[in-house]
Amino acid sequence: MADLHVNHAGVSQAITDMQQATVQMQNAMQQLLQGLTPFERTFEADGARPEWNAFKLAVAQADERMQATFGKGAVALGDMQQIHIDSDRRSTNILGG
Repeated sequence: MADLHVNHAGVSQAITDMQQATVQMQNAMQQLLQGLTPFERTFEADGARPEWNAFKLAVAQADERMQATFGKGAVALGDMQQIHIDSDRRSTNILGG
């Protein structure tokens, strides 16, 4: 049987880093959207409100997809880590430890 060692501290740190990066991306997107708000009045003045609304909808949908996608990575890594922890516990119990 092959020996497998999982650096749980390293995995936990990677999960934390991924979660923090996701929050930073979400915050950056919100700042971007807030920065674009003054341009909304320009679109209203030019009669291009439908185009502005379509743009905002596309950005909101892209933001939702990004949040869902990046959030899944940290969850998947956490799930894999928990599988290893549970397996180690079961093995220890089987061996009488």
